[in-house]
Parts: sequence; C-alpha cells; structure tokens
Amino acid sequence: MKVQGEHSPRVLLVANDSYYLAWHLPRLFKAAGAHVTLMAPCKQPLRRSRFVDAFIEIVGTMPERLAAVEAHLATQEYDLITLTEEPMVEALANRSQRPRWMDWLEPDVARAISSRTEFATWAPTQGIPMAPGRVCQGPEEAAEWVRTHGASVLKCNHTRGGSGVRLVESPERMPEMWKDAGSPGEFLIQTYIHGPTGVTELVLRRGEIAAWFSSTKERQEVPFGASVMRRFADPPGMAAVVEVVAQATRFRGLSGFEWAQDAETGQLHLLEFIPRAPSGFRWGPYWGVDVPGAIADLFHTGTIEHRRPPLEQQASRAPLVCYFPDHLGFAVHRKRSDLRYWLPGSRAVAWRNAAFDDPGALTSLAWVLVSAAVRKRAQRARRLVGKVTRPLRRRRAPEHDRTEDSSIAPQDARDRG
Repeated sequence: MKVQGEHSPRVLLVANDSYYLAWHLPRLFKAAGAHVTLMAPCKQPLRRSRFVDAFIEIVGTMPERLAAVEAHLATQEYDLITLTEEPMVEALANRSQRPRWMDWLEPDVARAISSRTEFATWAPTQGIPMAPGRVCQGPEEAAEWVRTHGASVLKCNHTRGGSGVRLVESPERMPEMWKDAGSPGEFLIQTYIHGPTGVTELVLRRGEIAAWFSSTKERQEVPFGASVMRRFADPPGMAAVVEVVAQATRFRGLSGFEWAQDAETGQLHLLEFIPRAPSGFRWGPYWGVDVPGAIADLFHTGTIEHRRPPLEQQASRAPLVCYFPDHLGFAVHRKRSDLRYWLPGSRAVAWRNAAFDDPGALTSLAWVLVSAAVRKRAQRARRLVGKVTRPLRRRRAPEHDRTEDSSIAPQDARDRG
C-alpha cells in the first residue's frame, strides 16, 4: 500500500466504534510526525479526522475484526501498532505463539497480561506492589477472604467499564455479588483500599520510560468504571512504582496501570495493568508532559528522554480535566452542579478538549450522539405507547377470547396473535 510521507514513521491504530479511548490518539501520533492509519468499524467518528491519513474498515465480532487486522499486518509493516480493545490484546497475549509484530512481548509477560487473575499472580513475583488479594475458584473461598481481610473487590476476567467488578462489604454478601457478576468460575478478590484511586499513563520502549504522569479519578459514570473527570496527582513513591512496572513488563508503546493510595499510610497499591492506551494521554500537555515527543522516541533506538511532570507542576494545584462529551453528559443528566466546569472562567479543562480544530471528527461524533439519543427516545416512546394502549386492547378483545387466552401458554397466545 502506497502511503503519504514514505519517510515518516507509520502508526496503525486499531479501534472499535467507541470514541472514548481513541479520541485524541490520532492527533498525538500526528504531532509525533507519524503517518496514521486507522482500522475501525465505519461508525468510528475518527474515520473523518483530519489527523487520520488512511482508513481501513473492519466489521464483525471482535475475533473477526482481529482476523482482519492480522491479515492486514501479514503484508504491511508499521513502526507502532496501538490496539484500544483490551479483549483483542488479551486474545493475542493468550496465544501459544504471538504474531511477529508482538515479538517484543516476553512469554511470561504475555501470559500475565492475558487476564486479571494471571497478572495478579505474576506481579508480586516481580516486586510490583499489588493490592492484597487472591485468585478464587468460587464464592466460598472469596467469602473467607472477606471474613479475614474486610471489605474487598470482586473482579472478573475479560470484563470492562466496571461491569465485572463488585464491592463486597461482608462475607454474607459474597454469594449474591458473585451471582450478580455472572457466577465466574475463576476471579480475583482484592482488599478494598480506602483512599484515592487513579491511573498512570505510560509511554514505554521495552522497559525504558519515555513518559509518564498520573491522575486521580474524580468522577465516574458507574462504580469502578471509566472516569469522566480527572485531576493531576503525583503521590510519593509513584516514580519508583513506574520504574518497577516498566522493568517488569518491558512493554513497548502506550500503556498504564490503575492504582489506589491508602488514606492512612499513604502506601501505593497497583490494582491492575492496562495493556493498551488508557484514555488520559490527551491530558499530557496540561500537566507539562510532552506525549508526542515521547511517542516519537519509540521510533528510534537512540537515547530517549525520561519525561515526567515538572516540579513546579507538582507543587501547584492542577486543574480538573473533563472528558468531552462524556462529562458534559454526566453533568446534564446526573450531577447538575458539575455544569459549572463548562462555564467561561472555569479553571477546568473542558471545552478545550472538544477538538474544535478537527471538524470532521467532531461532526461525525455529533451525528453518532444525536442518532443514539433519537434511538433511545424512540424506544421510550414505544414503551410508553405500549403501556397506554395495552389496557385499551384488552377492553376491545371479546370476553371469550380473553378467557381462552388466559388458559393457554404465553408462547401459544403470541403465536395465535
């Protein structure tokens, strides 16, 4: 495939139809001097971004999309490949033989990042300060852990956005929470750390640190889910944790980890590793970290600069950063007081995140959001009409039909209708 800028580094960004994780990645890659190819479903708003040089549509289920990506990579070479779908990364890591474009990933690390339980088992052997926990095969084991260690968090493998995570505050509630999480056969139980939680973004080159910065989760749409508002943070000891994670994983590309800081002791606990680009790389410029420069360092083999938030930034009260449009929707529908962060004069980074300099992507995103809102309202309207007209339909039905229908199975009644 002939591309523009033959001497520019080539980056392949693979995404699903969600904009949350990928929204600012093309502009960061482009600022790093790269030619950007996007592989995604046609509903991905970034297909019309001015920072995307080439778009390749992929369709179907995750395994089908992954097969299309691998077929493409069988004939094309890129300097950096970034996957935003964690299940796709886990599926590749779980294979006995990894593709050649992931040959930098050590076998033990590949196994570790294939699931939460695998990483929780492997990390302590590498000196990574994981939150206390254990891998369980059933609710009885987990209940015993809660009885001994207090409130804990149940985490299922291969779930996202908080959907497979439950807070269990007493051993008596474990069976209920286990069933609510889908009755997993194997899962992780971690002691709940009382204190701030956050994410650390990493740009790594096989163990070398090109850049990192951390932030706390200030707002989440669902418990343990993705954040829609963050604040810069640099808790004591974070630099040492970053060094340990980088050396242990020897990751190449954009990654990160979630952490919690004990409110009483100040100790940092790693909750889980993120083997794909987290959503916070867009905030680097506001916290004094040159993310495009760090990405550019991935394209060569020379000495790289270790970029971290400058001391003056650490000493100041950093502004809140609001995800567009996620936090705006959260403020309108869930927490009206948060609308103040979108008003003129606010120190929060809000409208500056809206990508007004990328009208193609912004227009496409607006169309996706409006279409989703129209579909949701249409569904509500149909349910309302059904609720109103159901009694009327029953009154109009002949008495003998109602009597007969009440004596047959519901499925037979639907078939007769």
